[in-house]
Amino acid sequence: MIGSLPPLILGLSLLPLALVLAFVLVAKALVLAASLSARHGAWRISRACARAAPYLLDSRYGGNLAFLFEADALREAGRIQEGAALAKARLAEKNVPAWIRNVAIDILISAGAYQTALSAEPPPSIPIRAHDALGLVLIQINLAEADYNLGRWDAAEARLRPLDLACWRFPIARAGLLQQRAWIAAHRGRAAEALEICALVKPRWLPLIFRAEYHFTRAAALLAAGRTDDAEVALSEGETLARRLSSKRNALFLRARVVAARGDWVNTERLCREAANHAFRGQGGTGLLLWAQALNQLGRPAEADEALRLVSQRDPESDAATAATTHSSAP
Repeated sequence: MIGSLPPLILGLSLLPLALVLAFVLVAKALVLAASLSARHGAWRISRACARAAPYLLDSRYGGNLAFLFEADALREAGRIQEGAALAKARLAEKNVPAWIRNVAIDILISAGAYQTALSAEPPPSIPIRAHDALGLVLIQINLAEADYNLGRWDAAEARLRPLDLACWRFPIARAGLLQQRAWIAAHRGRAAEALEICALVKPRWLPLIFRAEYHFTRAAALLAAGRTDDAEVALSEGETLARRLSSKRNALFLRARVVAARGDWVNTERLCREAANHAFRGQGGTGLLLWAQALNQLGRPAEADEALRLVSQRDPESDAATAATTHSSAP
């Protein structure tokens, strides 16, 4: 019996168990530290923690975590093309789980690689675990963004239409679905509908790093309704919450839309120029088109043409790039 063993022998027999327990606790603490760091925008810390994950966890799960935080860290450092290359490499592997496939697709869309993101859509399947179910529905929500950036607004709405039941179990998916619908409605001039949808969203459904986007969506809906002052208030609320590099850049372009709605082309140009020079260089074609418009309004056509060329360089797959090729003001 264990109780009859000498204390030294008993201690030695329990040592392996203590080491295993300590190892498990360290691994869990590492994952928690990476998650909390990412949640609060401390990308370098989350990346450093995650790089140790493959050595402390199951190699596949640890490798997936390392990819997630590495890809996010690259995006938040403004190295979006490196992040996209990492995403493509991960998607080329076999048996990529849905939650990691979603991360890769999200990175590709941030980089403006909309066609590649759409080609990574998994075939229909019945998820076994909640993690997979969430990953599959987030993929569809993200791919709707790829659709409408390509100018396929009907396709984006159709993609989102059947997702309610799948989303309702997961607050982040619920919020994402509603926000995408509101964004599309605002873009298509259905302001009242967009505002009604926004009113259904609870900001707490979103992790802190994504919460700014809720206020940006409301700002876009209010702009569509012609409520410029209210849009500015919503935008300011989003700016105070912005943690991600892309959110901060997008806030500049959105504020440029607000001042453009007031006919203030000097400040529209200034804000668009600041956004164009921002460290985040993914997407943004629509904002660059606005920059060109502002420059033309200010009688600076040569600079406007430079802005139009930048649309094709920065966001070449977008419908904004197609529009840019038809709007050159130079003879």
